[in-house]
Amino acid sequence: MFSKRITLFRLMGFPIQVDFSWLFLILLLGWSLSRGLFPNWYEQLAAETYTWMAVVGTVGFVLSILLHELAHAVVARHYGLSIRSITLFVFGGVAEIEDEPPHAWAEFWVTAAGPAASLALAGGFYGLYLLSLQQIWPESVEGLCRYLGWLNGLLAIFNLIPAFPLDGGRMLRALLWSWRGDLPWATRIAAHLGGGFGSLMVGLSLIQLFAYQNYVQAFWWFLLGIFMRNASVAAYHRMRLREILRGEPIRPFIRQHDDSLPSTLSLQQFFEQYVEKESHDLYPIVDPHTQTLVGCVYVDDLYTLDPHEWPGNTLRALLKPCPPELTIDSESDALQAVTQMNRQQSSRLVVLDRDQHYIGTLAMPDFVRFLSRKMGVEDEEDEQRSPSL
Repeated sequence: MFSKRITLFRLMGFPIQVDFSWLFLILLLGWSLSRGLFPNWYEQLAAETYTWMAVVGTVGFVLSILLHELAHAVVARHYGLSIRSITLFVFGGVAEIEDEPPHAWAEFWVTAAGPAASLALAGGFYGLYLLSLQQIWPESVEGLCRYLGWLNGLLAIFNLIPAFPLDGGRMLRALLWSWRGDLPWATRIAAHLGGGFGSLMVGLSLIQLFAYQNYVQAFWWFLLGIFMRNASVAAYHRMRLREILRGEPIRPFIRQHDDSLPSTLSLQQFFEQYVEKESHDLYPIVDPHTQTLVGCVYVDDLYTLDPHEWPGNTLRALLKPCPPELTIDSESDALQAVTQMNRQQSSRLVVLDRDQHYIGTLAMPDFVRFLSRKMGVEDEEDEQRSPSL
């Protein structure tokens, strides 16, 4: 979902990341507040007052989004779910939960925590706004409390729309899952509703554009509609992939031949015979006598040396220990392997048996081909089961 992002800091143990698209949102929001919203609410303030109100309002928006996503993450941690990061992007933010919830009510409460936090913030800021009217606070402070109360209320209400991947759609999925005990079916229903709501937003954006010439609102509604359609489809496909991979043994995927290299191989031979012909990011080094894993060689490390040094050096110069995160037990299933690859952002895992002897490697392209074949067969079966018109 997010391709260009950086980690800003950690909050309560969760990495807080920002996608570069988020900068566009911040600039547009600041401009909208200083030139549109606050001048419309309070007409007699100085231009510099609108500017600092916009800055504080934008910071308040960011903190509101963070607290909304942090509420998801804290409750998810309570249920033992792994959180990859909290990421800010052009449509707000998302807590990236790596695992599926253990049961329907875990999903419900993890999801409900976000809108609940937003409603609490809305109530708090609206209370401050009412207090400011009684205490005759400066209009700038009054306006900020009013805006942040309105913003968090809107954030909560919009997220409660029962359309996946909004929080309301996830809560609906949890209720359907609890009712039928069928997570794939519940995901399919929620994803279809999310896709329909996305299409509705695209239609409304066209009305805004051609009937009212409201270009900014039409632009945002169109982008949000397309995002929701794509996200709902992607969520359903992820569920299908997990169901296909869960319980599938990894042994048929293990590459056992010519997959480990001797540490005496020169770097020049390594480059010509392997790196140029394959796209792996690491290669296991195995003791040929004991079949134990000696370490790993990372392709990126090869390029830290001058190519003129390659003929005179062997793989020993690049040998590093293989971290446990890049090894997997031979009795694991395919879902665990793919999840581990994604988590470590690696296209390869080293397979060991219970006695830590080397068996072979797993490569992501093999799983991709398997999934393509499997999903193709399932799609054909679904079409055959569907009644003809």
